[in-house]
Amino acid sequence: MENQIDILNKDYVLEHGTDFDEELWFTSYSDEVLDNPEDENGKPFTGLAYELYDNGNLMYYSNYVKGFIEGELVEFYKNGNVKSIKKLIHGQSNGTERIWYESGELKFEGEYKYGIALYYTEWDIEGCIIKQKNSPTETDLKLIESFSKRGIE
Repeated sequence: MENQIDILNKDYVLEHGTDFDEELWFTSYSDEVLDNPEDENGKPFTGLAYELYDNGNLMYYSNYVKGFIEGELVEFYKNGNVKSIKKLIHGQSNGTERIWYESGELKFEGEYKYGIALYYTEWDIEGCIIKQKNSPTETDLKLIESFSKRGIE
């Protein structure tokens, strides 16, 4: 699995990002994000977006390109600890995903392509493996091949 990414600090996110709750909208027909409501000619949003908890801590941040998450999605617990990090392309998981317990122990680590889990491990709070997928299934591989042939990233 690839190395962990650098986490952007809150000041950077607030200075360079857009508050999702105050300035962005979902379309009525998909998960696409717009810079204005549909009835006000909203266009697909491109940029850094974030949301905050009521205590002022970051809930998450992510980059959007043409209305969909593109790149790292970083989520936080209300106490400020990192909850999860995953890479998305066109809004689908593509790359390593890691999830932590609020106390900081690793809960889940997996590798995805086109939103399909290739392999993963999930641990309980004591660090014992409770779920594991060691390799992609034949169906997974056929789906991946299908997406690849269509030129989907």
